[in-house]
Amino acid sequence: MVDFNEIVDPGVPFEPTVEPPEPREWKCRLAGVTFEGRQKNIERYALANARYRLVRQPDNPYDTNAVMVTANGRDVGHVPNSDRSGRIADQIAPLIDAGCNLRVHFVRKLVNDKDLTKPTGLMVRIWEG
Repeated sequence: MVDFNEIVDPGVPFEPTVEPPEPREWKCRLAGVTFEGRQKNIERYALANARYRLVRQPDNPYDTNAVMVTANGRDVGHVPNSDRSGRIADQIAPLIDAGCNLRVHFVRKLVNDKDLTKPTGLMVRIWEG
């Protein structure tokens, strides 16, 4: 039988060999920015110094993993959940539901300078923090 007291030197501090996981981060263009007055909300409220929040919408009829993004309390779009976007909402919805501290921050407005009649998009960064 192995005596672990002989193996472990009490004078050497224990250092875990498993590294903590890297914090996750996503950068994405919001979906649904042309619906329900969001263009006006983006124009008025989506500013670099606005307060952004992620709001889970498990009862959303289109997507049970829906995550709305608000700027100063106004709906400015949803975290994308298409195959093309990498199904970001499917990744972060369970994290929000589990109580993870996810943050969202303004990156930039996406404006088509050549055709100002096109809708304005919004790019955000989401990360664990």
